[in-house]
Amino acid sequence: MIEKLAQQAEITAELFSLEGIPTAYGCRMDDIEQMKLHCKSIQPFKAWCVVSEWIIWIIDVPQGTPGTHPIKELVLANHIIEDGQGRFPSGGWVRTTMVIHTHHNCIFETNNTFYILVGSGNSKRLSLNEFGQKIKLFSQIY
Repeated sequence: MIEKLAQQAEITAELFSLEGIPTAYGCRMDDIEQMKLHCKSIQPFKAWCVVSEWIIWIIDVPQGTPGTHPIKELVLANHIIEDGQGRFPSGGWVRTTMVIHTHHNCIFETNNTFYILVGSGNSKRLSLNEFGQKIKLFSQIY
C-alpha cells in the first residue's frame, strides 16, 4: 500500500512539476489587455483565461496514427490570473485540452478557450503512451 502511494505521489509530482526546457512563450503582464483584445478579434464570444507558472506538455503521437497530427500540445498552469467567464478561481490551476492553434507565441487556443500565457515557462516532451499512462494513474488517484 505504501509503495502504491509513493508511486502515485511520484506521478502526481512529475505531471505537475514545472521543470522542463525553458521556452520563449509567454507575454509580459503589461501585454495582457492587448492579448485579450486580440482573442476577441479572432472569436468575440470564445472564452479566455490568463495564466502564469505554466508548462507546455508536448506529446509525440506515433506516425501513422489515423486522424492525428504527429505532435499534440497541452498546457498546465499552476496559477490562474483571471478567467473571463469565471469558470476557474483566481490562484487555482488548470490543464487544457489539446491546443489547436497558437497566436503571438503566448495565446494557446483550444476548442473552447484562449489561454494567455504570462511570464516565463517551460516545455516537457512525452510519448503518447507515457502521457496516457501518467494521466490514467493520476485520474485513478483523484
